[in-house]
Amino acid sequence: MEKADQIFKYALAIQRLKKDIASNYYEIGKILREIKEKKLYKFYGEHIRTFEDLLEEEEFSFKRRTAYYLIEISKFPKEIILQIGGYERTVRLLPYLKKDQTIAERVKGLPRKEFDKFLLELKGKDGDCLHEEKEYFILVRCKRCKKTLKFQRINKEDINIEI
Repeated sequence: MEKADQIFKYALAIQRLKKDIASNYYEIGKILREIKEKKLYKFYGEHIRTFEDLLEEEEFSFKRRTAYYLIEISKFPKEIILQIGGYERTVRLLPYLKKDQTIAERVKGLPRKEFDKFLLELKGKDGDCLHEEKEYFILVRCKRCKKTLKFQRINKEDINIEI
């Protein structure tokens, strides 16, 4: 097989597999929503008192935020979610999809940069920003555990660096 043929074969395979991923996270969201709404988590074991407790179990192992995003995603028609593509894109569009589901059609197949620009426009921001207005912050983080110890807005006049 010629290398050019091989790369296009792989591109098609990846596109097909990505659709499966989108379909799977949609289905996971439906299941999580049913578990939460019907309070089925209470029957998983005596040690499980809340839905969040269930999420910590090895068989589920979801961060709380991820589980709730998946639940929100599952509230839309599956066809709309599949048009958007990946999980990250869908999560970023959630607030706007609630107002206008036709957004899914408009982002279908957009390259990353175009998608980001579209999202900025949805937020009412210019996609061609020159970053002329800046905010400055102090961030103090532990080198070892990466925990943020301090995060504070400061005035540009208080710092002596060129950005």
